[in-house]
Amino acid sequence: MAKCHIQFIKLAKTSIILNFDQKSYIFNIPEGFQRYISDFSIKTKTASQIFFTNLNVSYINGIIGLLLTLNFDKQIDGTKVYGPPGLSQLISAFRYSEIGGKNIISLSCHEFWGKNLIYQKIDEQFKNILDGNIYPVLNGLKLVKYDEKESLKQFTDENVEILPILHKNNNISYIIKTRKIRGNVSIDKLNLLKLSNIQKKELFQNHQIQLGDQIYSEAYFREPDLEEQGILILDIVEDSDLTQIIFPYNLRCILHINDPKTENYINFLNNINVDHILCNQEIKNEYSDSIPKTKMICNYLNSKYPFNFPIYHNNHSIENKKQIQLQTNYHYILIPQNKKGYQMMNPSMIGQTSLIKEINYQQSPIKNYKSKILLQFLGTASMRPNKYRNVSGILVKQLNSAIILDCGEGTYHQLQVQNNFDFTQKILIWISHVHCDHNLGIASLLQNCNNVYLLVPQIMIPWLVQIIEFYQIKNQIHICYIPYQNYNLEQEFINQNAKLQKFNEINLEQLQDLFDIQLKYVNVDHCPQAYGLRINFKDGSSISYSGDTRPCQQFVQLSQNVDLMIHEATFTDNLQQNAINRKHSTIREAVESAILANAKTLILTHFSQRYCKQGFCQQMNQNINEIQQTINNENYEQYLNQKTVIALDYLSGLLDEYPNMVELSQQLQNLIEQ
Repeated sequence: MAKCHIQFIKLAKTSIILNFDQKSYIFNIPEGFQRYISDFSIKTKTASQIFFTNLNVSYINGIIGLLLTLNFDKQIDGTKVYGPPGLSQLISAFRYSEIGGKNIISLSCHEFWGKNLIYQKIDEQFKNILDGNIYPVLNGLKLVKYDEKESLKQFTDENVEILPILHKNNNISYIIKTRKIRGNVSIDKLNLLKLSNIQKKELFQNHQIQLGDQIYSEAYFREPDLEEQGILILDIVEDSDLTQIIFPYNLRCILHINDPKTENYINFLNNINVDHILCNQEIKNEYSDSIPKTKMICNYLNSKYPFNFPIYHNNHSIENKKQIQLQTNYHYILIPQNKKGYQMMNPSMIGQTSLIKEINYQQSPIKNYKSKILLQFLGTASMRPNKYRNVSGILVKQLNSAIILDCGEGTYHQLQVQNNFDFTQKILIWISHVHCDHNLGIASLLQNCNNVYLLVPQIMIPWLVQIIEFYQIKNQIHICYIPYQNYNLEQEFINQNAKLQKFNEINLEQLQDLFDIQLKYVNVDHCPQAYGLRINFKDGSSISYSGDTRPCQQFVQLSQNVDLMIHEATFTDNLQQNAINRKHSTIREAVESAILANAKTLILTHFSQRYCKQGFCQQMNQNINEIQQTINNENYEQYLNQKTVIALDYLSGLLDEYPNMVELSQQLQNLIEQ
């Protein structure tokens, strides 16, 4: 039986997935998309077609991470991206950037009424495209088509016809028409005539069968064909956009990306007698419900340990009884028609409080901590976000300023749902290295914060200035970059096929004065231009942060006698070869680094996706004899059990509070059933 349903992913903006049996069509990819589909066990189809209604950062900022994940999972072949004019600027910048685009196997971008960019792996098919072809070649991939003349006017395939309506603010509404679907074979009619398997085969091969004197056509055994179905996805910015809307035949539903507010828009909505689904992107009340397992865990821990975990807030919208309010984890069934309508998906997908184990740990009474500096973990996973952990992000909160150590996708929303973060204060963002799980959230912060300072590797500059231009970010941004060997900045732009542009530059001394701190950094052993950082505060306290690295002497020296060492522990001890191959650290290696640095307390973070569930601590002491040791087992186990905190998303505490959080953090590792 043919099936078609529309799925809604409510994040800061709403993503819409039109699902057929073998193919998906996705409209808008906001930040958090990957985390949502992980939490609800949603699997997108191979060769998904991705459409954008708007190029605003809140509609599109999840696309880069998704493309990289599809590429890593070897599912990117056939994936194509469509949207308003200007979309190719972002895709081209990503393609040549050092954040991961150079590793993409194939990539296709199509602007409606604009450019077509198609990158493919070089093979025999493309060797003779054009004599003297000057298209750039990169890591074995080639821009095989850059076409402005044959711009795309609509999209068609075996399932749908999608007609874009381009509005004057470069926003697009989409008219979607499903193809006529052939009627299903009636099992009852087959059984009534008692056809054998051989006769059934003859029927469908010859499209008819003779039984006695009677000839039966194949059509006799089929239900009536299902007529085309019409869908509208409206991204209305101004009332004048409504005058451009064309209604498809057999219109079934209208999906409103924006909240209808004006009198004209409300009248438009009320005068059309079909199902209206309000995605209510303006209200933003559903974000915290879009990852309920995270919300469930965080609010449970807040009830137990309110000083160490924030409450995950909801902001409620005004109920509108006339239209369908978008609900998390609902979908709209279009085909089959006997099930048509808005329905709850499988409730088992939602996190259940029964999964939470009771914690037997009783926290000691709060002591009179002297530090005024708060340290909070916003993301503790590596590579990609998942249902339990977001990717890298650490907040260091001073009295009148904030420092963010790495800024993975979703960092802005991790701050936003707490309702107590001041986005107007001065914010320093440190990026440890170019890998995307440490920096893809930066665009949202730049768009929504007006007093941002960046300290980044030189290799990041071309990508940063291009996304600032693409998203038309108007806020003042000051950038300090770490020079690299003999490369100058102009060469970095050339290497990444980017236009050299000016930006607001600030030096390290000015940054230190502005934030009343001392900053020191060293190269670490991970990828080119990867750095570890130490921050010395005016009150005499200090922290160090490794970023991603193999154990290295430079970071150990940088961290000598530090109060808190934050070190990556991507792999468990029995996977040391994985750590060596991928330039990461094991838990034991992180502990040994802390011992050698005489760090007062160690905090582990950046856990592998495969081992990021909280119950991994039992594996810490396995196979340790296979690891070349620089610290004896007794000292290792003593430091691990008495001075090592295991980070969890939203774990918070004052700097001098963390030494007393060791036992709590280790108890929390068994919070979730495996």
